[in-house]
Amino acid sequence: SQNDFSLDGTQNGSSFLGAKLSDVLNSKSILVIGSLIREEHPLLASKIRKAVKNGMELNVINTIREDLLCDVSNQLTCDPREFSYLLAQLVKGTGTNDNNILDLSQVEITEPAKKIIESIKNNAFIILGDIARMQSNYSELVRLSQQLAKNINGKFGHLVAKANEVGADVIGFVPYKTTFNQKIQITGKNVKQMLEEPRRAYVLLNTELECDAYDSKLALNALTRAQTVVVMSPYINEHMLSYADVILPITPFTETAGSFVNLEGTWQKFNGVTRPLGDSKPGWKVLRVLANNLNVEGFEHNSIEEVRLEIRNLENTAMYLNNEVCHANIKISKPDLSALIRIGIQNMYYVDSITRRAQSLQETKLANLPSLMISQELANKIRIDDLSNSQVKQQGYVRKFNVVITDKLPNTVVMLAVNNDTCGFSGRFDSIEINA
Repeated sequence: SQNDFSLDGTQNGSSFLGAKLSDVLNSKSILVIGSLIREEHPLLASKIRKAVKNGMELNVINTIREDLLCDVSNQLTCDPREFSYLLAQLVKGTGTNDNNILDLSQVEITEPAKKIIESIKNNAFIILGDIARMQSNYSELVRLSQQLAKNINGKFGHLVAKANEVGADVIGFVPYKTTFNQKIQITGKNVKQMLEEPRRAYVLLNTELECDAYDSKLALNALTRAQTVVVMSPYINEHMLSYADVILPITPFTETAGSFVNLEGTWQKFNGVTRPLGDSKPGWKVLRVLANNLNVEGFEHNSIEEVRLEIRNLENTAMYLNNEVCHANIKISKPDLSALIRIGIQNMYYVDSITRRAQSLQETKLANLPSLMISQELANKIRIDDLSNSQVKQQGYVRKFNVVITDKLPNTVVMLAVNNDTCGFSGRFDSIEINA
């Protein structure tokens, strides 16, 4: 669900939390930018609440006001287009600017920013969440966070969105490097490029791309027009049946052995807890057979132990993890907020194929949040009443939803959730229209 890939190849290692979790929780103060932390990382949110009770100061900049169930030193709710400008205020207010690469001449430090500066000065931790990751200027947010961390003698890191995102990056499951940060001679294309510049064929591994991609409409268009689409998945949905030419059943993680690398960089191995259902096979075995038939070298593994042996360097991931990115000239100014922007939030029980099909989870309150929400001020402006049936339009795609009016959103955004009802809409944080 990333939108800005301009940092690809500029980083000195793989993104991660930035330190051991215990070090983060022992910080004097932390600043979390762009994260619904209780939904994205509920266990971490619980640990943060405990740390706050022990004296840590929590500061939050986000686009939705969230009840964090603890004392919050400062909580700013803003349009996500303002993230960069707010971070620039913090950088300017804390002093230095390495090599004068950041042009902050048009940045004015506001009172809310001064309060955050007072909390985070001297050894705080700066954390970017999944909402920050989905912004079109994500590279700016990373570079500003990096500079801010240097200014306050602190650290910065990322709350990675998926369970094995760090592991996938370290072993080279990206188009700009190979295993363990080794350089690659010919770079590939990121997911955005592969969808914007349609391919003749797509191979989807354990993803429902129309639900997982940043731009659902773009994904569906690319898959529908492709000559060949091969899907390897434990599950099937209606969209998949319309675009897939071949569907190969693979096991979910519960039915195979494997491993994850968590957000702090620890390699965690696991084994399957039940036999594969029917004719399904572990994904690595399906990939091996396909590679063997295509005469691709390096796929001679006969057991999961042999696979693990090849990636045994994960026992010491620290040497491959580094959030530092190369410097670049950036000029920051106040963002244009004249047009409405979508806030495409995904509830915690819609994040993957398994949770989407867990009936018990789908009956919970969190799985049944409103599809459409706006602020009272915006509702008054466009003359929409609470629970009225309202039309939403994005990139030519139009649907009607019952709108819920809330006090948790800025006045320049429309919260259109990511769920089964909104599949087919465009970018999660792109422009949007709403009418009565």
